Amino acid sequence: MTVSAPQVRYTFEATYIDANGLEIPFRAEIQFTQHLNAGAMIAAVAYAPDGIVFKNDEVATLKAHCDLWRGATIDTDNVTYAWGIKDSAVFANTTLLQLQTLAQQQSLWHLLLIWRLAVRLLSALLNTLSPLSIPRQRLLR
Repeated sequence: MTVSAPQVRYTFEATYIDANGLEIPFRAEIQFTQHLNAGAMIAAVAYAPDGIVFKNDEVATLKAHCDLWRGATIDTDNVTYAWGIKDSAVFANTTLLQLQTLAQQQSLWHLLLIWRLAVRLLSALLNTLSPLSIPRQRLLR
């Protein structure tokens, strides 16, 4: 199999304008990297089935889901997921409830919810950490 572009990066940039007209620019990036193992593609696909923004109490909670694809099937054997948050120079394991509490304290749900999902692949064939991350630029101060 020939891979001409094994990774792609998407950038989201926007400007939030509050009720007083204050403009707050923010940006998020996500990078997808293709991993090949003995001819079979391994990809962690993370998504938010209910969206990624709290707006006017329309959504009570946000959820994230991840599937680990090996070839054409979803693999659940020896796969664990660990949630974390990224703050400048510190990466710490956390839960979605802790992340929600932190974001509510800083009133950021109306801007954008960004999370980092680390997928640990614990199979006998692949014994490495393969992260899928959505970095953010100082949304949490």
